[in-house]
Amino acid sequence: MNRFGGCTAAWLEADAGTGDLIFLDESGFALTMPADYTWSRNGQWPVVPR
Repeated sequence: MNRFGGCTAAWLEADAGTGDLIFLDESGFALTMPADYTWSRNGQWPVVPR
């Protein structure tokens, strides 16, 4: 580990060829939204159209 720490250290290691810098995307993608949960007013059934 070098004295800069954090992201700066990762960039320096990648530039020097001593480490790998990998970007990950956490946004996700789906053609249809998952319907794992829903809500409704008390006493009413939830209606989820397809």
